[in-house]
Amino acid sequence: MPLLPAVVPEATEKRADRVPTRLAHNVAPLFGVDSPHNPFTPLTWLCDFNLITISEIARGAPLPRRPRSGDTGTSADQGWVVRDRAIVAPRGGALPNEIISATTNRYGPHTKSALLLTASNVLLAPVTAAVETVVPLLRAADGGDLPLRLRVVAWATTIVEAFRSQPVLLVAALKARVTQREFLDSPRLSSAASVRTREPARCEIGADGDQHRDPVTHPRDLFLLDRTVRVLGLPQAAAFAEDAAIDPEPDDVRSPARNLGDEMVEHLVRLLLDASHPEGVGRVWASEVVPGRAVAEAVLPSSGIVEDLVDHWFTVHPHAAVAARRSVPPVFPTAAEIAELGTAARRALVLAALGVVRSLRPGVGKDGFAPAAFLDVVDRLTSFADDCLAPGDPVHAVLHVRLPVLRLAVLRHNRVNDLVPHVAALVAGGRTAVGLLRRGDLDRGTVADLLGAACVELNGVRTTNATDPAAGLPAPADLIAVLRELWDGYAEALEVDLRALDPEADRDVGFHLHNYASFLGSLPDRADQREAVRLFRDFVIPSRKRLYRRLQHFGPLGVAYSVATAATSRLGEWERANGDPRAAAEWAALGHRWISRAMEHNAVDTLVGEVTAFQSMFALRAAPALLLAVETGVAPAEREVPRVRRLLSVVDRWVAATAGDREADFNRHAEVEAVRARVAALAVDVGTR
Repeated sequence: MPLLPAVVPEATEKRADRVPTRLAHNVAPLFGVDSPHNPFTPLTWLCDFNLITISEIARGAPLPRRPRSGDTGTSADQGWVVRDRAIVAPRGGALPNEIISATTNRYGPHTKSALLLTASNVLLAPVTAAVETVVPLLRAADGGDLPLRLRVVAWATTIVEAFRSQPVLLVAALKARVTQREFLDSPRLSSAASVRTREPARCEIGADGDQHRDPVTHPRDLFLLDRTVRVLGLPQAAAFAEDAAIDPEPDDVRSPARNLGDEMVEHLVRLLLDASHPEGVGRVWASEVVPGRAVAEAVLPSSGIVEDLVDHWFTVHPHAAVAARRSVPPVFPTAAEIAELGTAARRALVLAALGVVRSLRPGVGKDGFAPAAFLDVVDRLTSFADDCLAPGDPVHAVLHVRLPVLRLAVLRHNRVNDLVPHVAALVAGGRTAVGLLRRGDLDRGTVADLLGAACVELNGVRTTNATDPAAGLPAPADLIAVLRELWDGYAEALEVDLRALDPEADRDVGFHLHNYASFLGSLPDRADQREAVRLFRDFVIPSRKRLYRRLQHFGPLGVAYSVATAATSRLGEWERANGDPRAAAEWAALGHRWISRAMEHNAVDTLVGEVTAFQSMFALRAAPALLLAVETGVAPAEREVPRVRRLLSVVDRWVAATAGDREADFNRHAEVEAVRARVAALAVDVGTR
């Protein structure tokens, strides 16, 4: 069950809505949306916008590939039949929901796009109304609007979830939107004085200046995006007060070039399409609920997409960013405000609130935003969601994973914090998600996303906090068993076999094997560590190289290199300790090659100023790889030891930010001290260049 699904409406007697509703009934099964109104149940299809025809939209079903000689259909009394996943109509007859060509021909100017866009707006109407309603309900502590940055986060989070819930329908609708706009937008020319007052011919440029097209038959907007973006107030936000200081004659905000809503929508569309590309950061795949019923499943990095959108927009509009940068916890709606909301709106509201809270986490510890204040926001969101959602709503399952992850992400860096209840809640939440998957109550993409996040956080606890018996946590060996169980659930959700992966057949899943490979690489068993390196070498790194070549986005590839290096370092150190220096040098050389590539782009060893958890972890992975390369003769000490010392300074600044003067309370204190001891043991005085 997707969280914000398209809804096929009941037939209506209202004349203006009759044809759009019939179109929605026909388009839904063609793009994987089933309903009681589908006469061909259980059949649904996942159609290609480029291949589908107007006739197929009018029929509500695919045409046969090619009629056989003399085959004009089934007998009239036989009715329609299924042939090769196509629907064959009775001879001389029509299908149950067929729309005559005289009706479809009224749609334009690009008929297929107009039909699809109209139907999509009907199917997504409940989600559209939900987004419009709930984003303004999230307020700042003083009762005013949330800062613009957080309003954008709330809006974009719901749009990403709506896209993820029916990706094939949304991809077709977005293509239809682009096509309609290209056909509807006429060219504009300025005119010389000699022709300015003359009447143009019917088809001349400028002749359509006063022409008003019917928005029903000639749609331009995908309401889910183009109507909901208005709740952000961007046209008014264009005239920022700071503009007067920057430019006494600011651009005309009424100009199409200054349509800030369109700018926001267009960039989000690019991010969604890039993420759902076969070589993107997400994964969209065809699956089947029951035989014949095709459905599109999707894993999308929601918070990453939203973060990229926000960062891009405030980079383009820097005068809006100053006030928007602060961490301002939201105030959630009251019981009276949510009393009249339907299911879709309640889900959208909780998901939007979760998106806002997740976006605040990187700001914890900065600008006076203390961990305790963030954890208070998480607690308030927990209570609000319990009040807002009906018992058994699948969004509860999302929260039962996401909220423990947020708590652990803040607490586990300090060894004195009690993690026991949060670890237990996260394990229970992961198991609940697997159970919902197997019952068909939660879609595969959502479950995979949740389990991936849960496993990353639990493995972080396993390798650090759980090694301290005084922490009261499950023993590391017990957590390994739990993690293997949850990773099996992850593979089940993605519909892959982690023990029999094929580099070609499973090429599209390579990007999403990163965290599983990281888990294997952190285990004590050499076979697991070797399998981790194989997964990085054959699946993860190639997939992220393809992304880098396509979009020049190095971040995911750099992370893969650094995490893969952690596995090669463990293998190299084990081989050296067990008397095989040649094998140790081979692992060291591979790790040094990977980490060097990552450091070429992630210049962490020259970092000054504020340090993040990501940069600290990168430094903690890079330092052992560089030291092992020196110790095995792969790389010169004169170059690498100073780099290690600079990496340690990055970690020291992160420790100071998280543990203060209680350095020993840092959950990776032992790792840091081990690196210091190895640097000292080299006894090389090469300075700190």
